[in-house]
Amino acid sequence: EQYVDTPEYESYIKHVIEHSPEVIVPLIDDLPNIGIKQEKSRHNFIKSVVERFANTIFTVHRSSELEFLAKSEWKQIFLKHKHYTILQLGHLKRDELIEKWLTAHDEDMDEANMLNSKKDLSQKVNIATGKSFVPAYPFYLLAMLQILETGSNNMRDSAYGELYTYLITDALGGAGAKHDDLDFYKTYLSHLAHYFFKRDLSICDQIEMENFFNSYINEMSIDKHFQPVNKLLVRARILVNKDGGYGFQFSYIRYYFIAKYLSDTWSQEDTKTTITQLVASLNKDRHANIIIFLIHHSKNPELIESILAESNKLFHDIAESTLSIGEVAKYNELITDQVSPEFKDIDPGENRRNELRLKDEIESNHDN
Repeated sequence: EQYVDTPEYESYIKHVIEHSPEVIVPLIDDLPNIGIKQEKSRHNFIKSVVERFANTIFTVHRSSELEFLAKSEWKQIFLKHKHYTILQLGHLKRDELIEKWLTAHDEDMDEANMLNSKKDLSQKVNIATGKSFVPAYPFYLLAMLQILETGSNNMRDSAYGELYTYLITDALGGAGAKHDDLDFYKTYLSHLAHYFFKRDLSICDQIEMENFFNSYINEMSIDKHFQPVNKLLVRARILVNKDGGYGFQFSYIRYYFIAKYLSDTWSQEDTKTTITQLVASLNKDRHANIIIFLIHHSKNPELIESILAESNKLFHDIAESTLSIGEVAKYNELITDQVSPEFKDIDPGENRRNELRLKDEIESNHDN
């Protein structure tokens, strides 16, 4: 319940804390960023909260979890706490979330329209999340649904570049980036992503990162400093502190900014060579993903033409099928048993749920 900050309310809270602390469960969100900068002061504050109340809840990002638990003084504080991790939603849970979203907008939607709408949105969400592009956490899925509903017709029908741009821009803004600085952060990140790509890096140590940053701002004549910029990008979860270095938090961010660099520098010969090499090796997931994001960034017809030309090479020595009587006869010879289709009267909704459960099982077994 939301209360107004009044002297009466403050007095009431003090009374409850003093006489009935067991009925209060403090929730401290984003523990590393609670506003207490000194490590010792923060430690003492959290220790006092844990000692005062019978139950406490703390949230921490995965990138900081190991850092906290690795330190003996913090480990001692959280010794009796249970640890939970928010799991990504599988296909079935995504479908349930989408149904709740649709119901919230139209409570009277009939079953047929609900099923068709869920199929449509599920397909678009699955395309947007890609193969581990965007984690399937509720926040990201709800953001996708919001953008898919309110975005431009172009995005709703075909392209998803606007969605990725929104997620990145929202993350930067939420971390405190000023509107006038967004272009700086996006351009810097595109150069950084390209630096990672050319050197085949997933993690870069801080010294190398700082050297790259200083070289970049000197070349661009920009008055910025590494520490505040890097801290903001980690806070925005664009970058992640891992194994003593820094890398991109999610694969969609890395691919997005590599493609942005290529799009921004298309006229340069080195970039043209890189794009040609990527198109020639689309069988590699990483290269195909970069090209997908490059299509989001650029409408250059040369890219589509080069992709079509490369794909045509795969079938240059194969004659087109004419489905003539002679060709079809070869397939008919393979059928030895009479085919008799069997139709079952199954509820469409239940049939969809069974299909999604099977997808979740297959993916779970594959991951294990």
